[in-house]
Amino acid sequence: MLKKILIVLSVSLFALMLGAKENEVKISAKDFPTKAGKFINKKVAVEGKVLHVCEHGGMRLRLGESDENSIVVGKAKDDKEKFDTKLGSKNVLIVGIVKEMKITKERLLKMKANLEKELKEHEAEHAKADHKHAKSEHGHHDHGKSEHVKADHKHGKSEHAKCEHKHDKSKDGHKHAKSEHGHHDEHGKSKNATDGHNHDNYKEALKKINEKLEKIKKEKLEYIPVYWLEYKSHKVL
Repeated sequence: MLKKILIVLSVSLFALMLGAKENEVKISAKDFPTKAGKFINKKVAVEGKVLHVCEHGGMRLRLGESDENSIVVGKAKDDKEKFDTKLGSKNVLIVGIVKEMKITKERLLKMKANLEKELKEHEAEHAKADHKHAKSEHGHHDHGKSEHVKADHKHGKSEHAKCEHKHDKSKDGHKHAKSEHGHHDEHGKSKNATDGHNHDNYKEALKKINEKLEKIKKEKLEYIPVYWLEYKSHKVL
């Protein structure tokens, strides 16, 4: 009799385990924004690629296919263990609780004001740096002309001719000057490219905020829901 009871219990337990596995909610990171609303405060498993791990606090990461199509995974307030930065670029399955963040019109307007302020400060710093660079280049050019005039006056035409002759021979020095000039140009281009990228990021963020504000106005919404995942566990695939 005891043996039969144990067999029945084992079969029942196996059936429960099988049923739990079949009913486990699994969502891809791509589908999470549209499907997560059905599972608020419920546990789900989300599969995707780790795009970024926050190095500053270490309590958040981004999961998805691209920055434009990604979700935020964050630690609970009582969880002090940071995410391993080695998870970056790896495909993972993260189990967590779906959370909803309500983005209201007031919150969007505040975000917009802060971004516009930062953008103006960024543009002012960029303009100041450009002015300083141009002034420095102009001063350097004037200094070179002044030194050249002094040399002509001091050494006379004969010495100047010798100097020109030596200058023709000193091709390495000329090449070095060209190299330095090229390096300076490349550095300037690199800095301008970085500044341009930052400027584009501000513009893109403002564009998204304006789109959300328009959506709230057009559809007469109280807020726009944004879903994120409160981390519980993970495994690398």
